[in-house]
This record gives sequence, C-alpha cells and structure tokens, in this order.
Amino acid sequence: MTSGPGAAAAAAAAGIPPGSTVTPLKGPANLDDANAEVGAAERDLAVMRRKLELGREPLPGERLGLKGGGTRLSPEYEARVGELEREVTAAEARLKRAYEARNAAR
Repeated sequence: MTSGPGAAAAAAAAGIPPGSTVTPLKGPANLDDANAEVGAAERDLAVMRRKLELGREPLPGERLGLKGGGTRLSPEYEARVGELEREVTAAEARLKRAYEARNAAR
C-alpha cells in the first residue's frame, strides 16, 4: 500500500487497521459490473455488425441506372452504409473500453 495521509485515510475507510500491510481487494461488484459491461458491449457489437452486413444490400431506389447501361449506388446508400460503419466502429471502441475497465477492476 502507498504511504501518506491520503493512503492512511483510504485504508481507514476500507476498514484496514493502521499499520497493516494487507492491501484491500477490489470489490466483486466492480468486477461484476465490468463483466456485465463487457457482455453488453459484445452483444451490441454483434448486433451492429449484423446490421452492417444486412445494410450493405441496396434498398429500393438506391441503385441508379446509367445512361449507357449498368447501375451505380446512390449517395443515400453511401451515407446509410457509412453511418452503419460508424456505428460498428463506436461499438468496437465501447468494447475496447469495457475490456480495459474489466482488466483494471481485476
């Protein structure tokens, strides 16, 4: 345990007798909360990836015909898929933060 008045106050608040060399354990509630957040973040990422996978299929009106034949995708399609990709990136970042919080709680 670190020394100093702040450390002594923290030890006293945790119920550790003065002069004890025992370090307090991290509370199981923090680890339980961190594990719950990891699980939620993993589920959220799976949902966002599935939405992106399904969203890559153009919706009616998003495929435009070209004068010389062929088709191209509309700007609305690009914007919609771009938003889905940003949601996947945000879900990946949330999962990374959840892993880091869980590792810190251990």
